[in-house]
Amino acid sequence: MNDTTWEVKLRPGLTFHNGEPLDAEAVRFSLMRALDPTVKSVFASSLNTIARVEVVDPLTVRIVTKAPDPILPSRLSMQQGQILPPKYAAEQGTRGLARKPVGAGPYRFVSWQKDEAITLEAVADHWRAPKIARVVFKPIPEGASRVAALKTGAVDITAHVPPVDFPAIQKGDRTVASRSPATAPSS
Repeated sequence: MNDTTWEVKLRPGLTFHNGEPLDAEAVRFSLMRALDPTVKSVFASSLNTIARVEVVDPLTVRIVTKAPDPILPSRLSMQQGQILPPKYAAEQGTRGLARKPVGAGPYRFVSWQKDEAITLEAVADHWRAPKIARVVFKPIPEGASRVAALKTGAVDITAHVPPVDFPAIQKGDRTVASRSPATAPSS
């Protein structure tokens, strides 16, 4: 290859939760869709170094950039590199994808109740073998309410603990606290 070409080999046998194959065509479709100005993807600006995406074979995709882009793999590993099932995406459109997403990860989308919860369930035979059967994300906007839910066991994990409450969480009998590297005090 060269300084502007990335070749990616996909894991064989992967499928989306709806049964479509996760193959090189799905990767090409997804990246080119994100770059399509009519889609108005929020990820277009972070992928705009891509000139084209080529399907080499069912499990190999070649991504050609306009100039050397050494951090492209990092960006592709995050949300902007999401791969969609092409047929489902074409049928559902952007709005349908947002309301009932289909992926290929260790958890399958179950439901979404606006302002209440998003529920996911483990895919039993997934190659990454999830250990937790069901995950429920609940928005709790107010910091004290998040802390109370954690202390009482109403939730298992919370983020963005108000700094004033961090010591109590850290010393709690039923709680463990950790700081992200970005917020941990330096030694």
